This record gives sequence, structure tokens and C-alpha cells, in this order.
Amino acid sequence: MKIAYFDCFSGISGDMCLGALIDAGVFPVELEKELNKIRAVNFRFSVKKVKRSNIAACKTDVIPEKHGKLTRKKWKDIEKIIHGSSLSKDIKKTGLDIFERLFRAEAEAHGDPFDKVHLHELGATDCIVDIFGTIIGLKMLGVEKIYSSPINLG
Repeated sequence: MKIAYFDCFSGISGDMCLGALIDAGVFPVELEKELNKIRAVNFRFSVKKVKRSNIAACKTDVIPEKHGKLTRKKWKDIEKIIHGSSLSKDIKKTGLDIFERLFRAEAEAHGDPFDKVHLHELGATDCIVDIFGTIIGLKMLGVEKIYSSPINLG
């Protein structure tokens, strides 16, 4: 069984997850090809090697392509985008489960009803790519179990 361990000594973000997966052997071009199955999401990757505090890493950025007026994305919008994609059924389910938890946490934090919580367009694109990119990358590496250190909160 392949196991992934995320050492979150300096926190964690979606971009950090993607960078770690690329460092672990996921090819950015293959990851982007899979993510392009989400036709409603237009983005590009920026991938480069960096060194921070004498630690070398892969730095990724998700750069949304702006198209027209910014709109807010609610749960039903994200659900529609993902169901309309050609991603595999198991990746769709896992990603939507994560998004549902994210929207429920946002609703609770802001005291809003679940169906009223929204993400701005660019934030939605970044979240979709980070979440689904991580799921796809873990699958590409054959990871079956994930562990992490405690998250360092600043």
C-alpha cells in the first residue's frame, strides 16, 4: 500500500499540495490534461523550483483565465460544474464530498445557510484546481492512505 505523509511544519495550502505531488513524481502536463476534463474551469499552471529557508521545493500557482464578469459560485454551481465534467465517477465523488465539507464550514463560520454561501469566481477556480488536482495527483501516484503532521497554525 502506498502512503502519503504531509509534513505541515509551515502550514498547508492547495498550491503546496500540488507542488508536493509534482515533486513526488506527478507530471504537470498529465495533471493539467486530467484537470482539463473540467471544461467549465479555465486556468493555467505556473510550476517552478524554489528554495525557501534552505529547503528546495516545487512552487505551483493556479492562474485562472479571466472570462467576462465575475460571478459568485454556490454549492449548486460547483456541483453542476463537476457533474458536467468528464472526470471519473470516484474522483467526482471524492471532490464533491470535500467541497460539501468546505461549504458547510463556510456556512457555519459566517452564520449563513448552506445554500447561500458562495466563492468568488477566481477563488472557485483556484479551489477546484487545488482540490481536484490533489485528488488526481494522489491517484496518479497510487496513494491509498494519507497521513499528516499536526498543522502549524500561525
